[in-house]
Amino acid sequence: MISRKTAQIILITTSVILASCVTQPEKTTKKDAAVKNEAQATVEVKIEKEELSPDLLFQYLSAELSLQRGEKDYAVDAYDWIIEITDDVRLIERAIYLGISAGRLDTAEKGIDKILRIAPETPNVYYYLARLDLIDKKIKKAAGNIKKFIRYSKEKHIEDSRIYRSVSALISRKGSIEEERMVVSNIYAAYPQDLEVINLYARVLFGSGNYKEAKEIALKAIVLDRDNEESHSYLISSAKRSDKNVKELDEIEKLLGKYPGSKSLHKSYLVLLIFNGKYRQAEKEFKSIVDKNTDDGFEIAEAVALYYIEKGLILDFIDKTLKRIVADGSDWQKEKINYKLAMIAEKRGSYKDAVNYYEKIKSRDNYWEAQYRAAVAEADDNKIDAAIHRLEKLKERFPAISERIDLLKIDLLKNHQKYHRAIALLNQLIENDKDNFTLRYTRAMLADNINDVELAESDLRYIIKRKPDSADALNALGYILTDKTNRYSEAEPLIMKAYKLMPESAAIIDSIGWLKYKQGKIKEAELYLKKALRSRFDPEIAIHMIKLLQKQNKIAEAKELLNKAKKEFPENKKLTGIKIP
Repeated sequence: MISRKTAQIILITTSVILASCVTQPEKTTKKDAAVKNEAQATVEVKIEKEELSPDLLFQYLSAELSLQRGEKDYAVDAYDWIIEITDDVRLIERAIYLGISAGRLDTAEKGIDKILRIAPETPNVYYYLARLDLIDKKIKKAAGNIKKFIRYSKEKHIEDSRIYRSVSALISRKGSIEEERMVVSNIYAAYPQDLEVINLYARVLFGSGNYKEAKEIALKAIVLDRDNEESHSYLISSAKRSDKNVKELDEIEKLLGKYPGSKSLHKSYLVLLIFNGKYRQAEKEFKSIVDKNTDDGFEIAEAVALYYIEKGLILDFIDKTLKRIVADGSDWQKEKINYKLAMIAEKRGSYKDAVNYYEKIKSRDNYWEAQYRAAVAEADDNKIDAAIHRLEKLKERFPAISERIDLLKIDLLKNHQKYHRAIALLNQLIENDKDNFTLRYTRAMLADNINDVELAESDLRYIIKRKPDSADALNALGYILTDKTNRYSEAEPLIMKAYKLMPESAAIIDSIGWLKYKQGKIKEAELYLKKALRSRFDPEIAIHMIKLLQKQNKIAEAKELLNKAKKEFPENKKLTGIKIP
């Protein structure tokens, strides 16, 4: 055996090795990175270290040095042996994490079984059990293990925020939104008064499009903590996408009667008044708050003004009130309000005024964004050359982000249907950086817009040849061949390989559905398109589903989906162009 003092020195040395191993960049896939982030999200458990035997020390150093060399399988082999010769929970947890990240689930399960025997109240073991349950689609079992993870974490007095960050990281790796909702609803049933759980449930409901339920859950959280900003954000975001918010408005009004000093309640109350069309009452409240001339009043006024703008209500009293704050407020208030005034000017079509407001924003933190928005306003005013020139000057000032600014220029040109000009700019950039896959992928997408299948295919095959596991490139090429040609037999293996690499991607699932539609396999197309739409409510996926419903002569359902999509994406030109007789 090695003495305790020697073991402590060795532990310090190996901790340095471990730290360097974690911080050094590794060549990992996106899936590996997600698992790594998830594993690092688990809560830390402090456990006394046992004395290190020579065998244990050797295996530990071998494992970590193997990781540094990128030899993950050798590292897992060493940790597999470590599980057998130690009762140190921290080392076994490390073995479990590496087993999962390397796809060596046998090692992970071996480590989990060991901890369950020697230290069954260890929170992280239930986290990893839940992770394996989700892989196997055992939803109820996963929820049960997450509840144990929460319970044992709370017993060890670990901060709630850390616990629920871990839970959030775990469930975000779900197979579908429905599975995520099932897991979290199960947790919510066990902890119905836990604010963190309630907010987590509200987030999942909102993400799955269940806005009515999300409002109800968020309101429950606000009753528990009236100033919890996260709860208010879910309430407002859900209300924004709902037709009726009378109940929520009444409840917030009651709470405001009890707690008139709560700025969060004031903010939500005003926004709900706007969403319910009670503009005069909102105006009265708005003026009352601003007249107090407090920082809280400014913050509420600024936020509420933004919702007016988003709602498309450009009312004079907002404009006047904001200008008053600019005249009387502090410098940071003036910058924020100038930004809002610029947005109002843009909504009104007063692009010259918008540019003037944006140009008043000089602080380093806000200058870059303000200049970009000024360029957008100039482009909307049909002054494309002036907009591009502004971005060129911005590029000179910020050379470190020159590629990002180039992409913004291209995006600006694309948004104004200047596709050929955008491609010409990309041609210049790619000439100087032939292996820049971001630029090539962007050019391929623009080529698709002008139906230049040859150019799009050339760029995407260039990427695939050098990055054969690029799911985005595989899916994009497969989709273009499906949508723009009848080369379905070529498209199918590309899309299916992308699906194998990223089975949870709504875009790829949509591509499969669209391929099946084009092949005349309507029932299969319906299965995939419905799955894609449940996973993500996206305008392109909605359009595909609308066309499928029309093909099936389900006109009422098609109209209902079209109206929902138009409400969610009012500026989408493809949706506005669809007419269903």
